[in-house]
Amino acid sequence: MTGLSFKGIGRRLGLAGISLAGSLLAAEALVRLFFPVHVWQVPDASRDWQADARLGWTQKPNYVSVGKRPTGAVVRFETNGDGVQPATAQPARTAGQTRIMIFGDSTVVGRSVPEDQRLHSRLRTLLGAAGHPAEVINAGVEGYSTDQSLIRMEILLPRYRPDVVIHCVCGNDFWGNVRGTNSGLSKPRYVLTDNGSLREQAPAPNAKLATATKWPIAWIHRSALYGLAWPTLTVWRARYGTVQDRMLLGLTDAIYVDSQTLESIDWNLFQTLLRRMRSVCDARGARFLFYATPDLPEVWNPWIEKREKTLRLGPGQYDRYALEKRLQQISDRDKLDFVPMIGVFLKQQDRGPFHLLPADRHCNDAGYRLTAEALAQAVGDELNNRTRASP
Repeated sequence: MTGLSFKGIGRRLGLAGISLAGSLLAAEALVRLFFPVHVWQVPDASRDWQADARLGWTQKPNYVSVGKRPTGAVVRFETNGDGVQPATAQPARTAGQTRIMIFGDSTVVGRSVPEDQRLHSRLRTLLGAAGHPAEVINAGVEGYSTDQSLIRMEILLPRYRPDVVIHCVCGNDFWGNVRGTNSGLSKPRYVLTDNGSLREQAPAPNAKLATATKWPIAWIHRSALYGLAWPTLTVWRARYGTVQDRMLLGLTDAIYVDSQTLESIDWNLFQTLLRRMRSVCDARGARFLFYATPDLPEVWNPWIEKREKTLRLGPGQYDRYALEKRLQQISDRDKLDFVPMIGVFLKQQDRGPFHLLPADRHCNDAGYRLTAEALAQAVGDELNNRTRASP
């Protein structure tokens, strides 16, 4: 009897498993049939990458990708032979034009909007209208932290010889800088030596550039059901994960309400990386500027007001300037050129929202346009000063 009972239980479990698998397959088919692909397909930046022995990964050269965004926009993404935008960019300089290069992560790349709305296109247009013909090259790579952007500068500046270099700081940079991995991939990192210099640590080889390569995880990540649930899963991970998890997801909210989170950042390492960037630029005769991406928790009042209510914060407990003030202190201490953004956005709230709400916290066209206006003012001032200083 016992044997028969176990067989019966096993049979029932088997039937239940088959029934569950059938239900999941049916649900998968229904989602794919009735929902547009852009609704359930999880974006995977690794499709744009190729492995790199020094950087861990880099942007594929001569790459073309066409996709549809949740907004309905069809977005074409192209790179040149060095994996930078626009695809027409060439190492040879164009006479009479200032050359600008921008470095950073996905907030610089701008994959979520058409190219004419991305930061490099907006900045080129604004500078031209102000009487400063310019070539603006976008050297951002999704997933990069400050250390990788530094290395990419060292590689590309001798080839492209820019006049001005701009680096975009993103909140997830700070935790990426202290790790040798990001999203399951190996990356380089720098270690501060006893004398305060930087020692580069090479990444382990990335055989396959995918955040989920083994079955069944890879299949789950590509499934429509997972994609449909992905925004909710991200919220859960943000809510119950560690501070490091939140920061690597780009969810920097804790910085503005918790001073301990801000102080947990390795500011000494970050500041040394910025100094090295300036040194690399100085050696090539380029002016170095940096700014922090205008993040949603800093610049959009309706979102901040909702967040204050959710967290039941009293007056003054939420400090939207927390990160920017620290970056300004670094700028003042090391005489680095920093371009603040928050005040610019606060004066232009009627032009918002500035991000691809509700699911995507990257900038939309309004966000990139306003960022470009602030940078164009800073770069224009620099170019005017050079003109006045010329004999």
